Amino acid sequence: MTGGTASPRREAWELLGGEYDVRVLEPSPPAVTEPPWYADDPLAGPYGVRLVTPVAGLGRSWDDLVGERPDLAAFCADRWLGARRRLAPLPRAFVPTRRSLHTLAEHVVAPARHAANGQIGLRFTRGGFGTPYFGDGHQVRVESGRLVVDGVVHTPATLGEAASLAGIPLGMPPEVYLPATPAAPDTHLPVNPAAAEALGDWFGFAWSVLEQLRFDGRTLYSRAPLGTPSAAGSSLTGHSARSSARPYDPRAPLGTPSAAGSFLTGHSARSSARPYAAPGRVQLWPEHFDAAVEFGDEPAGRRAAFGASPGDDAHPEPYLYVAPWHRRAGGFWNDKAFGGASLTYGALLSADDQRETALAFFRQGLAELNS
Repeated sequence: MTGGTASPRREAWELLGGEYDVRVLEPSPPAVTEPPWYADDPLAGPYGVRLVTPVAGLGRSWDDLVGERPDLAAFCADRWLGARRRLAPLPRAFVPTRRSLHTLAEHVVAPARHAANGQIGLRFTRGGFGTPYFGDGHQVRVESGRLVVDGVVHTPATLGEAASLAGIPLGMPPEVYLPATPAAPDTHLPVNPAAAEALGDWFGFAWSVLEQLRFDGRTLYSRAPLGTPSAAGSSLTGHSARSSARPYDPRAPLGTPSAAGSFLTGHSARSSARPYAAPGRVQLWPEHFDAAVEFGDEPAGRRAAFGASPGDDAHPEPYLYVAPWHRRAGGFWNDKAFGGASLTYGALLSADDQRETALAFFRQGLAELNS
């Protein structure tokens, strides 16, 4: 358990001695105060001449760098950037811990962000989940099952105590979403440390896979993705065609209109066709407690959510899913609980390459949607 105010991108940049412009999966300061996302984009540009990222195909990958510098392996593995460890069998206390942390996400972590900018989406943070930075540089997150408010680590006994520590009223306004867990102030929050670590690993694995899918999907729905030299003066494919050797600048948050006409910034500022089909952002939705990204051709009935759930009433263990906006027919769509397709945690555990198995499942979902 590290605690402290987190600046993951700066930490990675300093670790590499400032030799690379870096991208990481976790949110980093400063806070983004512009719509529509009010959050940094982990893959956004513009990019420096030497770039390292958590996805294959955008600059150099952290995995590639670890091959040259094995001393980076532990750092990358803990943050799901590269040298990724395998998902392991779940501890027996996983389900009650998942429920406790789902309750915390719905009624404390997401409401803290919503009070500042009206947004509810959360992100993977090291060892768990949390908000992007908001307001004057605030962040609320959960690491190893403990509540971290602006860098201070807490172990609240009840939900009401957690809300008080976060400095907010308990619960989300009722018009925002229908919660899946009760918001009683005296609700106890039992957390098993091993189960909390397993949940953090699940969300880290999910973010690694979904950001890769999001990057790969950029070419499916746009003739000239933002970030190509013609659209933004910077390349998405490596170190070529860069207009400047831009160093890391902590004053320029990734994903703002000024900084990110360069990659997958939503549905605005696009000159290319079919903006409605573009990938959105990977977010953790507090009411469902799952990580997901949406893309696909909506008017053609081919849009879907591609996600990773830590489990729910119909699925006692974590699972990956493709949830089409419109029901589809065929053998791939195997999950009657929600009318989509799912890949079980057991299938991932038995896979030789868990990440590639997950990506293959999602890619099959894309192919089925577009068939």
